[in-house]
Amino acid sequence: MRIFLSAVLALVPAITVLSAIAQAGPTPTPTVTPVEPATATPTATSPTPTPTTTPTAAPTASSIVTPTATLIPTPTATPSATPTPTPIIVVVGLPPDPSSGNCAPFGCVGSGESTRYQQVYAHDQFAASLDITEIRFFSNESPGGYLNTGLYEVSLSTSVNPVNALDLTDFDNNIGPDQQAFVSVSLQGEATPVEISFTGAPFHYDPAEGDLLLDIVVTGASHAEFDDPGFFDARSGTSQGVFSRAGSFGSGFSNYGLVTTFVGPGAVQPPVTPSPTPGPPTPTPTPTAPANGPVVGWGSDTYRQTIPPNAVNGILGNATEVAAGGFHSCAIQAGTGNVICWGWNGFGEAIPPDAVNGVAGTATDIAAGSDHSCAIQAGTGTVVCWGRNDNGQSSPPPRLNGVAWTATDIAAGYWHNCAIQEGLDRVVCWGDDGTFGFSSPPDAVNGISGSATHIAAGGEHSCAIQTGTGAVFC
Repeated sequence: MRIFLSAVLALVPAITVLSAIAQAGPTPTPTVTPVEPATATPTATSPTPTPTTTPTAAPTASSIVTPTATLIPTPTATPSATPTPTPIIVVVGLPPDPSSGNCAPFGCVGSGESTRYQQVYAHDQFAASLDITEIRFFSNESPGGYLNTGLYEVSLSTSVNPVNALDLTDFDNNIGPDQQAFVSVSLQGEATPVEISFTGAPFHYDPAEGDLLLDIVVTGASHAEFDDPGFFDARSGTSQGVFSRAGSFGSGFSNYGLVTTFVGPGAVQPPVTPSPTPGPPTPTPTPTAPANGPVVGWGSDTYRQTIPPNAVNGILGNATEVAAGGFHSCAIQAGTGNVICWGWNGFGEAIPPDAVNGVAGTATDIAAGSDHSCAIQAGTGTVVCWGRNDNGQSSPPPRLNGVAWTATDIAAGYWHNCAIQEGLDRVVCWGDDGTFGFSSPPDAVNGISGSATHIAAGGEHSCAIQTGTGAVFC
C-alpha cells in the first residue's frame, strides 16, 4: 500500500520501550524504515500477559512523494558555530482513552466531497509561545486501517472560540485573524502502524492570546477500503477540557479530539561566563523537598509509553519519582504529589485512582508492573494498587498478623509486588507465587532473622538489601 504526500509526511512507527524491568504485554512492532519503492507487510500482536515477547517479522513500508502545492520553506544550513536548539514537544491529550480511537479526519470523511475538520486546543496546555513546525497524529491500530485518498489543506490560527464552544455550523466563525496556511498534502494508503507527521511553514502561537485552532479541509476524498478506515489515538468523555472538535460530518463533537503532538524549535541558550564571587562561598542549603526534574523517555514507543505528558515533562510540571511498567509509565508530579500515568491502558493501569491522583490523596513512592501499578499514599503510608488483578497483584494485604500496616518502599514485578513494612522493615510480598516463589521473601529479610532497607522486583524474582549488613538477598 502506498502513501502519497505533497509536502513532508513522515511515517514513523513508534516502537520502542521505556522499560526498567523485563515485562510483558503487547508485542512491539519492529522498526519500519520507509523505502522507495517497497511493499508493505506490517505485522503486530495485541497485548498479551506473557513475561516475554518475541518480535514478529520486520515489516516494510513504501512511500512515494508526489509534489503538489507546498508551503514548506527551503531549509538552510545552520552554521557550525551555532548550537542546535533542542526541539520543544507539546503533546495534548495523553493518555488516550482505553481502546479508543477516531477515524476522522484521516480515515472516514466521506467520498467525493469537500470535508471540514477543526480541533481546538486549550491554551493552558502550552507553557510558553511556540513556533510550530510539525504536527503529529498516532495511529492506534496494528495491523489494518486505511487513509482517505484526498488533498488535505492544513492551517493554524488562534481560535476565536475556546474549547467546547466551537461554532458547529459556520466553521469560518472559529478561525482567528492570524490564520496561516501550514501545509497542503495528499494522503493515500495504509494508516497503520504509523505516526503521521505534517511539517509545514512555521506558525507562531502565543497561548496568552487564546486557544489554538487546527483547521483541515479535505477535497477529492475517496475511500477504496471504507469498511476498514484508519483510526488514531483519541480522547472522548475524559478530555477534561484539553480540546474539542467540529466537523461537517457526524455530530456531537464537543469534548472530543485526537491526541496531537506539536513540535517547534527551542531557544538556544548562550554560554554563561561565571562571575567571580568575592569572599567565602555561600553554603548550600540542605534541600527540604525531593529533587525533581522533567521526565524523559526513550526506547519502544508502541503505546506512547516513552512520551510523558506535559504534567511531568517540564512543560507544565516536573516529577520526583518515575516508574516503567510493561507498556506504561507512571510518575509523581513535583509540587503536588499527584500520580500521573501514560501509555498502554488495557487493564486500567494508566488511570491512577483518586486515592493517589490528587483527588483524595497523593503519593510518595510509585512502582509499575506488567499491567498494574502501585503507590504509597502520602500521609498514611497505605499501599494502593490498580490495573490487572488476575493474580492478586493489585490487592495488597490489608492487615498483617491481624494489624493494619504501612509501607516505606515498594517494587512491582510481572505479576507480584513487594514492599517494606514501616516500623519493622520486614519485606512483604503479594501476587502470584506460582512455581518460582517470588512472593515468598526469605527469612533473612522478612523479619524472622533480618529486615531490609530497600526492595526491587523483576519479572519473576525479587531482591532486597539486608538491614545492618548491606547484603543483597534474592
